[in-house]
Amino acid sequence: MDIEKLVLDSKILIVDDERTHLVLVERALKHGGFSAIKSTLDPREVCNIYKSFLPDLILLDIMMPHMDGFQVMDQLKELDNLKGFRDGTLPILVMTARTA
Repeated sequence: MDIEKLVLDSKILIVDDERTHLVLVERALKHGGFSAIKSTLDPREVCNIYKSFLPDLILLDIMMPHMDGFQVMDQLKELDNLKGFRDGTLPILVMTARTA
């Protein structure tokens, strides 16, 4: 099996409340050869997207209105426990644009 193809076929979900950040990350991934990308500006949509898209990786902004990244991760963990979608090992990379 071609490992590069396997990696580039990975499904990625981007969650960020800033449109410019979301577009920047999405474009960078597409430029890198990834094609199975979904994104949302609203963290409240993540669980529904997760159930239908079943991403291999989530790129998650940690500071958002309505729900922060920690609350999103708690909901995903709860969903996994109730529905058994995965084995509890969904990779999530946390992002922030905040400067020190």
